[in-house]
Amino acid sequence: MAFWNGALGAFVGALVALVVVLLTGAMQRRQTRESREIEAIAGFISAMGRAYEEIRANDHSKPRELMITLLASTVRLRLASPGASKIAAAVEAWPSAIELLAADELTAQRREVYLGVNVRMLISDAYAKALNVVPAWQSGNAAKKRKCLEELKDMTQVLVESAETAEQAIRDSARSSREHSTAEA
Repeated sequence: MAFWNGALGAFVGALVALVVVLLTGAMQRRQTRESREIEAIAGFISAMGRAYEEIRANDHSKPRELMITLLASTVRLRLASPGASKIAAAVEAWPSAIELLAADELTAQRREVYLGVNVRMLISDAYAKALNVVPAWQSGNAAKKRKCLEELKDMTQVLVESAETAEQAIRDSARSSREHSTAEA
């Protein structure tokens, strides 16, 4: 009887230890995932901040660098976790749209063309939306996360449409200049 009592006690003790190890491992994996998410989100926001500051300072000498930094941060978001991947999907068009807007603004300034788009205001709005991501993700509240993703998607649409508008203004200006040159000749 003493043998079975000891064996049963050892078995129960081992089972409890195993459950504790499994729960601890799961908690550590969750904490690691959350840390990667927050780090990736912070990297994206940092890249957005640098892009905003360069554009606000009217330094359009590096639109390609802006795009590459933002693109790298969206890839990092996609790889961080399933949750961060949702953010990456919502903002994946931002790097090319921002690069195009920055380049078009520079071209418009050189050619004295009206873009019909306030590039600095758009980038400022996008940066503000990106800053809203962090509290929503840290809260863990599913409703806040959904709302935040919707806002990011809306901002993506605004950026893409604005980039298309600016690009069209540049094309129209170039076409008008060619037609004017041809008419003078």
